[in-house]
Amino acid sequence: MRKHKIENICWREVYLHRPYELETVWEVLSHLAALSPRGAVILEVRGRKGTVSYLLGADQQYIHSIEAVFKAHGEVQFSNIRVNDRSLVDTARQLKISHPSLSLRTDMTKAVVRAGLAALSESKGDAETVLQVILGRAYAPSPVSNNLSDPHASWLSVILGDVEKASAERRKTIREKAEQQAFQTIVRIGSAGSGAATHCRSIISALKVLESAGVRISEEVENPIHLNTAHIPWHFPLRLSIKELANFLLLPTGEEELPGLPGLHPKLTLPPEWYRTTTNLQNDRSFAISMDIAAPKKLSISPRDGLEHVHLIGPTGSGKSTAMQHLILADIRAGRSVLVIDPKTDMVNDILARIPEKRTDEVVVLDPSDPCPAGFNPLAFRDYGNPALIADAVLGVLKEIWSDSWGVRIQDVLSAALITLADIDGATLLWLPPLLTDDVFRQKITGQVKDKVALCPFWEQFDALRETERRQWIEPVLNKLRQLLFRKGLRSVLGQAKPKFNLTDLFHKRRIVLVPLNKSLIGSESARLIGSLIVGLTWTLALSRANVPPERRHIVGVYR
Repeated sequence: MRKHKIENICWREVYLHRPYELETVWEVLSHLAALSPRGAVILEVRGRKGTVSYLLGADQQYIHSIEAVFKAHGEVQFSNIRVNDRSLVDTARQLKISHPSLSLRTDMTKAVVRAGLAALSESKGDAETVLQVILGRAYAPSPVSNNLSDPHASWLSVILGDVEKASAERRKTIREKAEQQAFQTIVRIGSAGSGAATHCRSIISALKVLESAGVRISEEVENPIHLNTAHIPWHFPLRLSIKELANFLLLPTGEEELPGLPGLHPKLTLPPEWYRTTTNLQNDRSFAISMDIAAPKKLSISPRDGLEHVHLIGPTGSGKSTAMQHLILADIRAGRSVLVIDPKTDMVNDILARIPEKRTDEVVVLDPSDPCPAGFNPLAFRDYGNPALIADAVLGVLKEIWSDSWGVRIQDVLSAALITLADIDGATLLWLPPLLTDDVFRQKITGQVKDKVALCPFWEQFDALRETERRQWIEPVLNKLRQLLFRKGLRSVLGQAKPKFNLTDLFHKRRIVLVPLNKSLIGSESARLIGSLIVGLTWTLALSRANVPPERRHIVGVYR
């Protein structure tokens, strides 16, 4: 501690993640006071171009143990900086405090921090303003005698031996300081440029708020080289208690917005310390860069973790679509199947522009606004093995869409119609209206029904109804099914009996399926119906893979 120069000084930029309270700062300083050996500790607050940063300096052999002290009391990050990265000052001042046995005010910390940070953030251009605090030897708490002499006694009274006892008020402030741990301290303030002296005075004025009864803060000219080199004095001019010292560090305690510092909201969330960037390109699904200023990492959700479902939540403009796009492109590059349902179309266009050339033949764009769209037939799953389940999945989607006017009769008629068509090769949803209204067409279809227990009796009963009764049965169904016929885009997509694309291709052929559903281009009802059908049937097909051994299932990414 007697060295006036640290031979191998290491500098770190310090990032203390808010919020934290003033008590935390006291705990850190108390921990530093108990740390041995540690050498001198240099703490700097630097203001430049309206922003404030915090630096920590110490001997190379002690820097890691000092960092550990900070980390023990909160979420703190450190980044290495070179000595040359610290801007030099050409004007410097050193603080003096009268009557060092008396305590400065310790109830004005927030006001001092705000005023001090405001003064530091006034620095313009490349010039920096610096508040440097060097901690030397630490002192343990000490008792105070009841017969304490008045610290304000004149030198003549001392010579004549006529010194009065300290008043109760002064004994109280002396005891308050003596009962805390304390440090040998030197406080320097420096700046550069034409307004350097003014900047120094602004900071000193902010610190003078700490003056208490009988204690004054003054300044004297300091050699700027001492600040630039973090010179350790032979004799430290100040002795400050833990609570006094906390005022000079200008650390942003509490939850208030402060000058020169980033806001508290949105709260900065960092990855856990155990997190490591993946090195396996096949598992690399990086979607963002972490805000670790010390060591930014690529944030990635592994394919297996993605199976647990991912929700991207945030206000408009926060980057949800961008993050999702990175995940989608990562899956595409890795050769996985992908289904993307985009309500705005922009994402589909961005993905199409970035698909690797080797996978362009695997892309399916299901766009109802296209004059010649790719087809999608919800009933074309004969190879699925259980047409009734497909019909049930379609029925569930329709029930959800038309839930406001759904009834028992609609459920009965649509169930029978969908199960019947699901077992017919080439049937589509557009066959539903003629199945219910065209006697010749219905006879042709129902003649192929194999279920003699439920379906055949239903259609026999249906055919036996009088025309008026039949209209009562089917009218609630038809006024909903007509929505499929009124919209040309829907007819073009859902009316293809044997489209080249089938949803099962996602699970067997590793397809890239992009579905743009912009309501302003295709209508809200069309977007809702197609989107619901694709999601509902994809979920049904995904659950059916329970029959496939886990090692034979490949991952399918669904994004919507």
